[in-house]
Amino acid sequence: MKIWRSLLFVPANQERMMNKLADLPADGFIFDLEDTVPDPEKNNARQMTLEYMPKVMGQRSWIRINSLSTGFFHEDIETFVGAKGLVGFIVPKQDCLGDVQAVDRMIASVEIARGIQVGSTPIIVMMESANGVLDSRAIMTSSTRIESMIYGGGE
Repeated sequence: MKIWRSLLFVPANQERMMNKLADLPADGFIFDLEDTVPDPEKNNARQMTLEYMPKVMGQRSWIRINSLSTGFFHEDIETFVGAKGLVGFIVPKQDCLGDVQAVDRMIASVEIARGIQVGSTPIIVMMESANGVLDSRAIMTSSTRIESMIYGGGE
């Protein structure tokens, strides 16, 4: 398992910032499609991310996708499962076991459709409520694709 000491967030709609990524010494980058990208720019942000991920040296690209409760979640998963340069997904607002299981099933269905080994797309779950913290043991053991967790303290 790789140890990630530094993961830098970059808004996925900011080309100026993306142009600087290859020169930064971070262990990895999180292309943020969620909070930093206004709704009308989501499609453009997806395309920019597909373009820039392969330019980042090595397997260092994570994507913070939109949450399950949005209308953008499914398109994020469909766009990026199996994409060149992707390490995995940062999945926000994973505050109950059912949400994590739904995310796992959705990713698995796309992996199957694309002939990719099921479970090969890792996720880092973001818990952003007290319920998520209280259920963290059940959430963290609910899927073998979960690599880590982030507590979203700023929400």
